[in-house]
Amino acid sequence: MPRTLAALVGTLLGAHLLVTNASELAMRAGVSPTLVGFTLVALGTSLPELVTSIQAQRRGDSDLLVGNLLGSNLVNSLAGGAIIAFTTTEPPTMAPAVIAAMAGVSGITWALLARGKRLSRRESVLLLVLYVALLPLIA
Repeated sequence: MPRTLAALVGTLLGAHLLVTNASELAMRAGVSPTLVGFTLVALGTSLPELVTSIQAQRRGDSDLLVGNLLGSNLVNSLAGGAIIAFTTTEPPTMAPAVIAAMAGVSGITWALLARGKRLSRRESVLLLVLYVALLPLIA
């Protein structure tokens, strides 16, 4: 139990340090806050789920992988959207191209998962490449 708590504290502290320092460096370098949010902050908030998923895979519990990563990110997105909706006077606007890209990547992801409930390395690389290729849309 002490080892588990130490790992949890270390993961959360590492994610916090990553987000704080990377955001500060990006801002000093003149990088768009939107790009920082979609990359560095997303990585920092997903880091605990990623560590959990890696441990689940090492133990052979692969069902937890998809549920953990997609489920937690879905909840984060919905909760974030709700917070923005309740705390701002006017809703944020997004370009139609960004919305179409997000819907398209989501559709591709679900199609890949629906046919076999598993992603191959090639399919995973495809999704990662799509993510990196679409980053200029939000910058």
